[in-house]
Amino acid sequence: VAAALTLAIGIGATTSVFSLVNSIVLAPLPFPHAERLVAVGHTAPGLYIEGTGLSAGTYLHYRAYGRGFAEIAIYHESVVNLAGGGAAEAERVPVATVSHTFFSVLGARAAAGRLPTAADADGSGERVVLLSHDLWARRYGADPAIVGATIEANRQPRRVLGVLEPGFAFPRRDVGIWYPSDPDPAVARASDLYQQGIARLEPGWDTAAAERELNRLVASLPEAYPDLTARTLEESRLRAVVRPLAEEIVGETGAVLWLLLGGMALLLLIAGANVANLFLVRGEHRQREIAVRTTLGAGRRHLARAFAAEGLILAAAGGAAGLLVAVAAVRGLVAHGVPGLPRLDEVSIDGRVVAFAAGTSVVIALLVALLPLLRYARPDLAVTLREGGFGATATRERQRARKALVAAQVALALTLLVGSALMAQSFWRLTRADPGFEAVSLLTAEIALPRAGYEDYAAARRLWEALVERVEALPGVAGAAAAGGIPLVPQPAFHDLAIDVEGRPGEPRAAVTVHHVTPGYFAVMGIPLVAGQGVRSSGAPAERPVLLSAAAARRLFPGQQAVGKRIRRSVSAGADSPWATVAGVVGDVPREHVGGEPAEIVYLPILDEAVDPGLRPSYGTLVVRTEGSPSPLAPAIREVVRALDPDLPLASVQTMERVVAASMARTTFTLLLLGLSGAAALFLGVVGLYGVISYSVSRRTHELGIRVALGAGAGDVRRVVLREGISLACYGVAVGSVTTLGLTRFLGGLLFEVTPTDPLSYAAMAALLLLVAGLASSLPAWRAARVDPIAALRME
Repeated sequence: VAAALTLAIGIGATTSVFSLVNSIVLAPLPFPHAERLVAVGHTAPGLYIEGTGLSAGTYLHYRAYGRGFAEIAIYHESVVNLAGGGAAEAERVPVATVSHTFFSVLGARAAAGRLPTAADADGSGERVVLLSHDLWARRYGADPAIVGATIEANRQPRRVLGVLEPGFAFPRRDVGIWYPSDPDPAVARASDLYQQGIARLEPGWDTAAAERELNRLVASLPEAYPDLTARTLEESRLRAVVRPLAEEIVGETGAVLWLLLGGMALLLLIAGANVANLFLVRGEHRQREIAVRTTLGAGRRHLARAFAAEGLILAAAGGAAGLLVAVAAVRGLVAHGVPGLPRLDEVSIDGRVVAFAAGTSVVIALLVALLPLLRYARPDLAVTLREGGFGATATRERQRARKALVAAQVALALTLLVGSALMAQSFWRLTRADPGFEAVSLLTAEIALPRAGYEDYAAARRLWEALVERVEALPGVAGAAAAGGIPLVPQPAFHDLAIDVEGRPGEPRAAVTVHHVTPGYFAVMGIPLVAGQGVRSSGAPAERPVLLSAAAARRLFPGQQAVGKRIRRSVSAGADSPWATVAGVVGDVPREHVGGEPAEIVYLPILDEAVDPGLRPSYGTLVVRTEGSPSPLAPAIREVVRALDPDLPLASVQTMERVVAASMARTTFTLLLLGLSGAAALFLGVVGLYGVISYSVSRRTHELGIRVALGAGAGDVRRVVLREGISLACYGVAVGSVTTLGLTRFLGGLLFEVTPTDPLSYAAMAALLLLVAGLASSLPAWRAARVDPIAALRME
């Protein structure tokens, strides 16, 4: 039972993480011939852009002249306000605007209606949409009559062309609507690289060949699209990038999961070593039986079958229990979710996972079951049959294998414990890092304004102004503001624009993010003003004030004072882009997660159309500073929005503290799993150490009795036993320190302000192991000190 439960711990933990690796990393994407799907994008190191997408121009150019592609498609994500259907209120639904080739690239099929053609997406006819199967069932009751009917999205009528098959989800699981829309070749530009690209390769083509083909076409882009000049192409060093779509979706999560699987494998090895020690002890007790069997003619093959049968029974028990642990763990993980973990809805216990658990169980059980056979299959028959396998003390050879296994357990446990300590330190530092804003008592909610009813800048401005004013008047509200985006939250509608600096026309343009903000935004968020002044109306059309984040100021004006300088959208975006004066610089905030790279942002005053009339504030986040707990104010804020516009849904209502926690979800997830594995490793290591020392005491009862009879005191006996336990732990710590130095370097990319060789973590975990080794040895030492020498001398 002890061996089966020990195996269940190791097998359950390893199988749980393997199910994640299997479903997220190893399993093909749920599309036909998914191995030929690739993501297509660009990099522009001259603009400090590591990765960006396609433009309408590059899509048309690559599709027309590129070889090796069965089809190419583009898409971009946004949100719409959906009214009608079975729900009484409007709701915000994620939407993807896609080229008509999108569905053929992914091999999608329609469950009802049909897929779009080029004629449906050219903009000349009525506007059409496709619905996800989930949205169709949830909002429209799976009514077949929805096909051909008209729905209202962002207050505009759109005819439903079809419903996609169950399970189709791209680019994200929660996308409910797809707009077919092909770019117009007459107005397409090559420089607006804001759309995502996917493609299906022809058989025989790989990503490297496809990338070379597209980069051959990059050089000819200025000939087809004058907005991208040869000089701009040279300055930006624009290059096409082609990656497997599965790799693009999984991203850095794959490396994290492999790392966690390695940690669970160490835990499994510790469990295996523990069980191996149990079998060695059992084998030592069975030496007389083995000798009798051998004397009666049993060969090594017969003995191996007997031991293997015991091992397989153990494998069945331990593997079944471990699989139950894995099933429960995976169900809990899927139910509660991990923000940012891709393909989480696809995680399950499938045949490959069951085979992994069964195979691991059998291999581990057979190895540990046959280990005693290797040690004791050739006994000295005369001595064994005469003495029954007992002597005054166990020989050094008999003890060496058991002690080696315990030392290995301690070494492996040290690796897991140090990894857990490094992640814990990193997490502790993250929670205390300055995010650049005050998250406590801050409530956020997202709102998207449809074009119908908010066609011009003035209408959108009036809505934001009235909303902020009414929310500020609510009891318990200390301040309210709105912005086009807030830290740590990816925005479905954003503007990453190339910026020109006055007086430096020949320099490469820097791409920055642009957000509209209302007055008071920085005070409500707790973002400090570094230089100049805050958001204000321009007063005079010539001023057109804007603010920069400190990171944007450093990028645009290295080594200079940014206040008073002038910038504008790159002239490639339109000759009428006005110059704007930098009125102030504010503190940095992270783009994706606390401790990450600061976002480079240009803040435009939402109340001043003169700054840039081409950017309508159609999407934003309301931020509310409260005097007490922020969550109870959510219903009152909903009523304010409903009073202003009943068709505007309020979405993603959450506290800023929850946003911060979600941004650290990957670190928290890794810390949790490594912490649990480290605790389990410590427990198994202590159990193994206790078992070996306790058994050693029982085998040395005769010897200890002689020591006491010759005058040894209780303290002397305790020291002998304690020294044995501490020595084993010291050997394990010494070996483990070397192996840990080599393995923890794989944690480097997950750590924050902590090095993989942090001496504090090593010292603390080594001290912890030595302490528990002493505690594990103390009980056998106490029992040894109570040996009655007369009874000990008589027992054998």
